[in-house]
Amino acid sequence: MKTFFTSLLLFFLLAPTASAQFSNRLTDNAAVPVYGTASGQDFFVFFGRLLQIIFSILGVILLLYILAGGIYWMTAGGNEEQVKKAKNMLRNSVIGIIIILAALAVATFVTDLLANAGLGNSPVIPNE
Repeated sequence: MKTFFTSLLLFFLLAPTASAQFSNRLTDNAAVPVYGTASGQDFFVFFGRLLQIIFSILGVILLLYILAGGIYWMTAGGNEEQVKKAKNMLRNSVIGIIIILAALAVATFVTDLLANAGLGNSPVIPNE
């Protein structure tokens, strides 16, 4: 359990640095299109990025939960109670990943649809 919290702490300490380096590379490149040219689009870009960060953090937590369930199962040593607990952890984490991926797909679809509404370049409704 110590390694779980240590990994989580390292993730939260290193993620902002990596994100800042990535965004600096994007803003320094003149060929990258600048968001916010249409009114209201900045909000949807910000909201989309915020959702991606939240879903990424949840995905990492669930991945660590799957690893913990696997470790419990491997170290059970024939103890049926511990094996049952490990199976429940694995089943619940897989269900959680499915729910998170579905929520990410819906959130991305809605955010893209709202961000491009009225701009004539909606990815859902082709221009005729």
